[in-house]
Amino acid sequence: MTRDRTPGIDVYDAVTWSVLIELSKRSIEAGGAPQEYPDFTQGEWKTRRRSEWGDMA
Repeated sequence: MTRDRTPGIDVYDAVTWSVLIELSKRSIEAGGAPQEYPDFTQGEWKTRRRSEWGDMA
């Protein structure tokens, strides 16, 4: 951030990856029940530009 560069991962990807821990915990506590995955982008994920990380194959 101090070098005026775009991060390799955006805030939406970061929070999406981070929520996996909480959703896993809730699923375990609920006997393995599926948990609803929040859409932090409010539907914008369908049209937003992919990050560098998304281009890795």
